[in-house]
Amino acid sequence: MVEAESLAGTPPERTQWRADGQRMRDLFEEWKTHQKSGTRLDRRSEEELWKRFSHARTAFDRKRRQFFAHLDEEQTQAREAKDEPGA
Repeated sequence: MVEAESLAGTPPERTQWRADGQRMRDLFEEWKTHQKSGTRLDRRSEEELWKRFSHARTAFDRKRRQFFAHLDEEQTQAREAKDEPGA
């Protein structure tokens, strides 16, 4: 849980998107495996932990989409500036 929240809290410019994205997917798989075969928690604790994990995944994905949308916009602007007559 803490690791997922840490990944989600890393500033976008310092995030290693491929490696951190893979780690987030691995953590999710570990979560699913643990829920199926690990020691069961009481329902309330399980729901609280899931909310934390889910929030971290959502925040990470949102930052990733925003980061790459911004990068695409910068590249589009640079391409348009390059293609302008007289440039």
